[in-house]
Amino acid sequence: MLIFGCVSITGPQPIGVSFRPPSTYATWWTAVELCSGRRGDVTRIQWHESPDGALGPRNMGQWLPDHDVYLVHFVVTHQVRHTIQHEMLHDLLGGDPDHQSPLWARCGL
Repeated sequence: MLIFGCVSITGPQPIGVSFRPPSTYATWWTAVELCSGRRGDVTRIQWHESPDGALGPRNMGQWLPDHDVYLVHFVVTHQVRHTIQHEMLHDLLGGDPDHQSPLWARCGL
């Protein structure tokens, strides 16, 4: 069973190695734009791969201001679409760490 969690934007800066996202990320970004009704630029996101467990015991992704997304190794290597799109929606919303926007439910993220 996978837990698709993300962590708050407060706390220490996570660790991670920058990576270039595969082309599927652009397709997934378009799907998040469509379901949310928001528009943005996926190329502004700086993607980082963190060791499994580095974001917390139950967290697989983290979005930070200035368009930084940290994903654990498992998410990156297994292309866990739900977690990646979840962090994309954070970017389109400019944060929303408490997941208060109705767009989370609308997009199923």
